[in-house]
Amino acid sequence: MNDKKCTVNNTWFERTDSHGYVIKRWCRPETSGDSASESVVCTICSTSISCKQKGFQAITQHASTQKHFRQCQIKLNSTQLTLATDENKTNETGNVVSLSFINNNVEMGKKAELIWAMLSIVCNISAASSDIIAPAFHVMFPGEISSNYTMSRTKLGYIISEALGPYFRNMFLKDAESSYYTVLYDETVNNKGLKELQLKIIYYSEVYKKVSVSHLETFFITKATADIVKDHIKEAIDNAGLTFNHLLMLGSDGPNVNKKIFNLLNEELKEVRDRKGLIDLGTCPIHCIHNAFLKGMETFGEDVNDFIILIYYYFKKYPVRWQEYSEVQILNKIPQHHFIKHCSTRWLTILEAAERIIEQWSAIKYYFKTYLPKNKRDCENNKYKKIMKLINKPNFKAEILQTIQSAKLFVKFTGHFQTEAPLIHILHTELKSLVIAIASFVCKNNNWNCSLPSMFNEDNLLNINDIVLDPKVQQNVTGNERTVLEFKKSVRQHYITAAEYLLNKSPLMNKNLKYFKSIDPQVIKKKYALEYFSKLCETLNIIIPGNAVDEYRLLKFETLPILEKTDRIDNYWIKFFEKAEKNVEKYKNVKSIFLAACCLSHGNASVERGFSRSKLILTEEKTNMSVRTLNARLTIADALKHFDNKPETVPITNELLLLAGQARRHYQDYLDAEKLKEKERIQQKEKEKAEKRLAAEQQALVKESKKTLQEIDETMVQEKEIKTQKEKSADKLLEEGNVRLKAALAANNTMEARIAQALIDGALSLREEERESEKKLSILEKRKSTIPAITTCNLWPETSVMLRAMECAVRSRASIARQANCDLLHGRRWLSMM
Repeated sequence: MNDKKCTVNNTWFERTDSHGYVIKRWCRPETSGDSASESVVCTICSTSISCKQKGFQAITQHASTQKHFRQCQIKLNSTQLTLATDENKTNETGNVVSLSFINNNVEMGKKAELIWAMLSIVCNISAASSDIIAPAFHVMFPGEISSNYTMSRTKLGYIISEALGPYFRNMFLKDAESSYYTVLYDETVNNKGLKELQLKIIYYSEVYKKVSVSHLETFFITKATADIVKDHIKEAIDNAGLTFNHLLMLGSDGPNVNKKIFNLLNEELKEVRDRKGLIDLGTCPIHCIHNAFLKGMETFGEDVNDFIILIYYYFKKYPVRWQEYSEVQILNKIPQHHFIKHCSTRWLTILEAAERIIEQWSAIKYYFKTYLPKNKRDCENNKYKKIMKLINKPNFKAEILQTIQSAKLFVKFTGHFQTEAPLIHILHTELKSLVIAIASFVCKNNNWNCSLPSMFNEDNLLNINDIVLDPKVQQNVTGNERTVLEFKKSVRQHYITAAEYLLNKSPLMNKNLKYFKSIDPQVIKKKYALEYFSKLCETLNIIIPGNAVDEYRLLKFETLPILEKTDRIDNYWIKFFEKAEKNVEKYKNVKSIFLAACCLSHGNASVERGFSRSKLILTEEKTNMSVRTLNARLTIADALKHFDNKPETVPITNELLLLAGQARRHYQDYLDAEKLKEKERIQQKEKEKAEKRLAAEQQALVKESKKTLQEIDETMVQEKEIKTQKEKSADKLLEEGNVRLKAALAANNTMEARIAQALIDGALSLREEERESEKKLSILEKRKSTIPAITTCNLWPETSVMLRAMECAVRSRASIARQANCDLLHGRRWLSMM
């Protein structure tokens, strides 16, 4: 039998039990004098737990009991401040203070820190303010909780990036994992000088019972080509753990690169999900409408756009001009308002700016036409000359008023569709209404089919004289009849250009868009509703259409409540389906179709708002902020919208408290990992530098080797040429010596014999020089063989060919040389006999 006894280890209390509670929150060693304790006390259940036999396992077994878990839920709740069953201690005044009260005050201090961190994001409070806010709170709110509140800019940073960011991200991803969704994306250049690619997700939230828009991920990139953006979209979906099978649509603005992104991703998805591609409803209708208005402005209203910008920048950063203009406003009893900035690339900011110009019109005319010339100031300024040219333009005020009337048509749509509430069911109707409203100014009332070119052909256009202007515009149109007709003609062309752009570019002409009207309760009882719903089921392709169509038939006989203008379509249907349990099962397939349809995009305004928030976060002074921190802040900001941007209403769960408690360690782990990555990057750079240096050295060595080989080859060519010449000379001398020797022998002429001997001696001398050349060539060959990895043939083919040709020539003369040597030996023997 094993008599070994276990004693309590202090590290046990730092662990987490099966319910997520840190053990030291409910467990402590049982006092046992100086000796090591063999048991612990559960302060929740007021129970002693013996660890003598089982050790730490005894604690985990107790933690798994139902009684203990119920007590933990009650007594360890973040709102619980006191426990009567814990060890007490005495404070400085002699009063007994609960130890658990102190522990809970620490938690309440942590809760206060979390609330402050969320508030700093909602209100975009400077992180530096956290350095001084804690001492102020200690004085403003003295007490145990305040004393446990500690905050600094560093702590704020890691609470956001390590606690709140991951907590809310995990929450929304868990909420979205079973929902169909749409990904919205766009990119812009930020204050870091990089392109910021921001992605958002539209999905149905089971937690909040509505369609929700949340930040998915942001990337910093240098180029935004179609392939790069597509890869980042896939990466974001993978990082989130979402299934590609539930991706319904990509939402984007208008540039053609987005069409390529759609096509690339669509083809990839078709390969992995049984030819089921993305739903194509075109690009952002809000951008299309804005661009349609800009197209119309090119034919009428462009001078208004220029004038508004000129006026704004004429006074900006010139206090003296503002002071003078304020005096003119008072003199003319005009409201002392500043001019509104207008940017032509932003959504119809011209409306408010133009209305301000009309409000200030009399003061503007007086200031530029009377005040400045009278005081002889700025009259030679280029901006002044341009402004005066436009002020003096005939009917310019009428042009501004007409621009306002036109902009109101478009702003009514863009303002409505910037909401995050699902509006896909009315998108087709509203677009069609906008085109008809525009056409009603210039077309006859007998053709509203919203098609090109029939809608705006000459037969269907009103006569210019029949075009009715707004009364305010009409009052300010002056001049002869021809001038008035030219003005009306320009107005007509403005409307035609804008409407034609809408018909060509907006989703109105998309064949699938009108089918979404079938989810509108006001359309369900109409004749075409069933056909549209059937087509909608085919478009979404998420369930078997037949079952949903049968349910839709039954839905037509239900008494449906009226959908108010302020009601969200998703809330409306959820209330209907969940009103009675029978409806949930009865319309199961219809519910899936309706909620999936509500998750489709009706515009890219959410991403544009994301850029606005990102610009407030990533200012010019904060360009060192990492994309990780920015992602955390944007995720938190979107999550807090569900709590009406009131951090105090966010439930502070044990999970969030645990993340906050571990944030510092996680942040340090992140910093260590980043240091390791930076070290690896530096090592990689050093390795690359070393490789480049080695490559350069090798290249220099190769270059030097080539040069040396070239010099050797050139020397060898010269030596072989010299050797060849000496060989030829020796052959000729030997031949001539032999001939003379034979003749001298035949004539017994001693003089001729001596001359022949001199010639033969000369030949012998040349043979010696020839052998010296052979030795030099041999030395050069050996030197050449010591140069590694470079062959003569590879480096200098022309030189090699020359050398081979000379070697062949030498070999061809070998037989002649051998014969000459034989003759030479014969001549020597004859001379020795004389």
